[in-house]
Amino acid sequence: MVRNLVKMALGPYGRAVLEFYEVHSLAINLVIIAYGVLILVCWRNLQSIRASLVASLVERFEAAPFESQDLAPDDILSNLTIDWEEAARNALFPWVAGRLAWYPRRVSPHSLKSLIDKSGLVKDAMERLRK
Repeated sequence: MVRNLVKMALGPYGRAVLEFYEVHSLAINLVIIAYGVLILVCWRNLQSIRASLVASLVERFEAAPFESQDLAPDDILSNLTIDWEEAARNALFPWVAGRLAWYPRRVSPHSLKSLIDKSGLVKDAMERLRK
């Protein structure tokens, strides 16, 4: 009874879409799940790239300690270069995606620069140094 009410409420085009979905639900759901897994893997790849960048910054900070640990991240960044090309080369997966991304991006220095906040990298590295 509820099914018939829903079909009537959908109208002729909605019923056609519902019937198409019912016939092909397995394929449609598999595509949606595959898409979700792809975005998750891309996001985890971006997280691992970010973690490796933070680790490399920590190594640099330990090798050449600063005059003052109270410098702002932006002040540190003005004297520091981040090797985006190396980070892109060392990626585990060829695509990355931001946290709220609808589609993955190819791993490149440009995409990493746009997805990763440089001052956040320095803040995390300084936090790890203080521990």
